[in-house]
This record gives sequence, structure tokens and C-alpha cells, in this order.
Amino acid sequence: MGASVLVTAKTQSGDSVMVGAAGGKVETLDFSAVGIDYFWEPTSTGGAPTPTLAQDGDKYTVTGKIKQLHDYTKLSDFTFRAACPH
Repeated sequence: MGASVLVTAKTQSGDSVMVGAAGGKVETLDFSAVGIDYFWEPTSTGGAPTPTLAQDGDKYTVTGKIKQLHDYTKLSDFTFRAACPH
């Protein structure tokens, strides 16, 4: 995970997920869930902490708290898990 990587995926419900990472750290996170858009980047977090990125072989997990684009008054928990085939 030393190089920069951008992962774009669709969830089973058709929602989108984009994660940008470099050096094992999340740089940007953009996703929608149940019609609500969420976004995180270091300069416009709205007070949300940096998400964590863990790797176990070809499996990745991103967890953290994020604020909705249209409502910066509350934090929502999230977890993404993905496997990257080789």
C-alpha cells in the first residue's frame, strides 16, 4: 500500500464508493448510501477524524466517522470491506 491508489466500486444496492489512498492512509473518501452523499478529505472534514485503512493480504477495510454533505451537524459511522483479486 505504499503507492497511491484509487478504488471505485458499487455496493450490492448500486450505491457508489470511491477511496483514494497513499502510503496506507486514506486521502479522500466519497460514497453514497441510501440516496445520501458523503465525502471526506483532510481539508474539508467538517470535524470528522481521518478514516482508518487496514490491509490483510488482498482484503482491505476502511472504517471511521463521516458527515453527510447536506448535514454537517452529526457524524455517522461507516465500514467498507473489499477484496482486490490479483
